[in-house]
Amino acid sequence: MLIFVGILSCKNEVEIDKPSFAWRIIDIDVQGNLFDIWFVSEDVGYIFGSNDKSFFLKTTDGGETWHDLPSSLSANIIFTSFFPVTDRMLYAARDSVYKSMDGGTTWKRMASNLNGRNIRKLYFTSETDGYALTGNGIYQTTNGGNGWNVVKQANTGYDDCNFLDADYAYFSGGALVEYNADKVASSYGLLTKTTDGGKTWQDLNTGDWLNNTQNLKKSQSISFTDKSHGYLADFDGQLLNTTDGGVTWSVVSTLPSIASQILFADQDTGLMLSGDGIYITTDGGQHFQKQYSASGQLYKIIQQPVSKKMFVIGGNGLFVAGN
Repeated sequence: MLIFVGILSCKNEVEIDKPSFAWRIIDIDVQGNLFDIWFVSEDVGYIFGSNDKSFFLKTTDGGETWHDLPSSLSANIIFTSFFPVTDRMLYAARDSVYKSMDGGTTWKRMASNLNGRNIRKLYFTSETDGYALTGNGIYQTTNGGNGWNVVKQANTGYDDCNFLDADYAYFSGGALVEYNADKVASSYGLLTKTTDGGKTWQDLNTGDWLNNTQNLKKSQSISFTDKSHGYLADFDGQLLNTTDGGVTWSVVSTLPSIASQILFADQDTGLMLSGDGIYITTDGGQHFQKQYSASGQLYKIIQQPVSKKMFVIGGNGLFVAGN
């Protein structure tokens, strides 16, 4: 049995004991894109999405059924990030952080120095401690979102994180550079880690895109299986791996499609989401086999903690389950 501890899925370990899944579409009668999905307990889970406004779905039976949450949000608020800490305490963000203490019915805009920032991702390790990934760096709160401090600055920005525990985490991102009339000529990657809960940081990206010496291109997704071994899918469609905690990286293969998420169980077995389907590898990313073909972008995969059913969400209300 393989235990997946993947990017933005570290609240739920993922167990895989078979090389393939039977995937099926779930009809939830929702118009809009589904961007994020979390389980906060064995029974309770949330889906976050948007159409002309943000909306939330909730399950109380482990993912068997889902229903819309009534919300007091105005139509002009469209969040870019969502994170449920408990079945009652929810956070969401765009250019400010919002907090709900009643399961998403009412929301309060938190006054802080994050207001006006481009908040790309939220992640909380407890009811009080959390991180906001923005276009100019990483912010941290230790008081439940009432105040935020810059703990890591960047000229571009971070948009993903992979926590191995509450103190040990990797943060990735970067930017596209050298735009011209019809394509992006290059990209620059950011990768940093903390081993003490944000007190100190180690930069793992080196070089300069101006003279083409950068060691990493813009990261699409990262997945570490332990503190030494990890994988990174970059903007150029390459899969890289590290065996020394991100200090050095080697190209493993060219991916069959640009990844939106990778999720590895160990040094051999992993899953990949993309704009055309769900893939699996059993040889450390050297080869990928498509298990499900999709007609739209897939954003997130997670596993229900009891039934071990896999859930995948994507654009245009696409919701897929795998057994």
